[in-house]
Amino acid sequence: SFGSTVAAAMELYEIGAITSAETDGMALALGYKEDTTQVDAATYPNHSNEQVCLNCALYQGEDPEWGACAAVGNKLVAGQGWCVAYSPKQANS
Repeated sequence: SFGSTVAAAMELYEIGAITSAETDGMALALGYKEDTTQVDAATYPNHSNEQVCLNCALYQGEDPEWGACAAVGNKLVAGQGWCVAYSPKQANS
């Protein structure tokens, strides 16, 4: 199940096998920050603090703290993080 997959990924993250470090190549290229409030407004003028990974279409799972992200090779990102690939989830109609 997806829940057990996320749990296994969290275990790997905790031992350092899966990283979402802001300094990782793709994360760095996308301007990823684990805390959306720490994004440089001068560098990313279209960013707003309401834009968080948890509300992004690329964020996988429902865990509010960490989720896999397609933009960084399905590595875990912080739910309250942000990067330039942010795309708001579409509301269910």
